[in-house]
Amino acid sequence: MENENEKATDRQRKYLFNLLSNRQIDKDDVEAKLGYGISELDKNNMTKIIDILVNAKDNEEAFKKIEELKLPENTKTEPVKPEQKEPTFQKITDKVQLMARMNNIPEQLANMYFMVIDNTLYIKHAGLLVMASKKGYTRISITSEYNENTKEWNAEAKIYPKIPIEVLKAISSLSPEMQEEVLTTQYGATVGYGRASNENVKNPRMQIFLKEMAETRAVNRALRLFTGYGMTSYEEMPEAEYEVEQ
Repeated sequence: MENENEKATDRQRKYLFNLLSNRQIDKDDVEAKLGYGISELDKNNMTKIIDILVNAKDNEEAFKKIEELKLPENTKTEPVKPEQKEPTFQKITDKVQLMARMNNIPEQLANMYFMVIDNTLYIKHAGLLVMASKKGYTRISITSEYNENTKEWNAEAKIYPKIPIEVLKAISSLSPEMQEEVLTTQYGATVGYGRASNENVKNPRMQIFLKEMAETRAVNRALRLFTGYGMTSYEEMPEAEYEVEQ
């Protein structure tokens, strides 16, 4: 039987803080409602709060349910004095539109870049490209090959960052060896890998495009590393469906 007072995992804490960020909720406001620090919650009660944030239709409902949550006394750790100010509620109920705002994408086009499946937000290939273009890259190279033994396509994608002109000027006086070392260590390619087979592509309509699926997954994973976006992209899902140039 699971220990009721088992400490919450780092993964739970990261997920909770990500939910708060997506909803634009200050953790201090949540702690004020709870009466103590959320980072010290046990595993069971951390799960309860995560469920509230995932399922609440808006922030007002989330705060109401959190305030009604009666936690056992033994889960209290670090008391937090409630702040005088009341939390402000932004009526943002669509995660897709929220992500669009955060990335300066017109909300009317939000569904082209992000989507929600089972109340979980996923970024699309186009959304990752937008984020990468803001950071700056020069090109993306892709190689792929078919493995007869595993019956799957394997792809590798490399994203080459844009090198500021100031950097190029600064290293122009260095030896060719030093220039190569600086560019390789500081501006080397970000690499991502992707696989696609009938086993991990569940959508039958996409199984004739396994090569393209593997390449897109490789590019998406490289883009996620390049931009620092930690969540899984839509095209990496087994049930994903997207347009493929024929």
